[in-house]
Amino acid sequence: ARGGPTAFFHPDDIAGSQTRMAELAAGRPTQAEVRMINARGEQRWLHVVNHPIDPPETVDLVRSDTRYVIGVCHDITARKNAELALQKSESVLRSVTDNVPDWLLLVDAELNCRFGNREFLDRTPAELVGRSVLGLVPEGQRGRLGNMLEYALRASKSVSCELQMPAGGEQRQFEFRASPVLEQWRVAGLTVAITEITQRKRAE
Repeated sequence: ARGGPTAFFHPDDIAGSQTRMAELAAGRPTQAEVRMINARGEQRWLHVVNHPIDPPETVDLVRSDTRYVIGVCHDITARKNAELALQKSESVLRSVTDNVPDWLLLVDAELNCRFGNREFLDRTPAELVGRSVLGLVPEGQRGRLGNMLEYALRASKSVSCELQMPAGGEQRQFEFRASPVLEQWRVAGLTVAITEITQRKRAE
């Protein structure tokens, strides 16, 4: 093709393609997700797998270092566009949730945390994800919180409760508010908002 093998690569992917060609020249297989520009000027995402092979014995080689490559390409444009759209929406969500005073959690139907907007009582968002939300509260409070969340899932209703928890060497009060998350008309999980109400309770 005019301009060589990288003529249709997205400009930002040319350096990576040159690195992979060097790998192939050294006899090592490569794979990558790359952007290509087609004849209509459209950007397409391709998953490209290349394997170097030994030349057929019937080929009269001009150079002893000539290599042959078998390559397979799959158009993954639809998947990549969906992933990029999801990343953008997650970035927008994060920018919103990072600036609210409450702790916000997304909990699945098994009461495992799938998202947390900030550190809660020395647990980072990464430490929250994949763990039961019941583990956030003392063992003596788990039954009450679990019953509330199970009711929200079962009845598809928003519910709330107040719990007292030790933190920072003192007893602090928190309000837990749970609302159902619907997917195709069924409850798939809950959003849980947590507000510290210690000062308010003391004033009462």
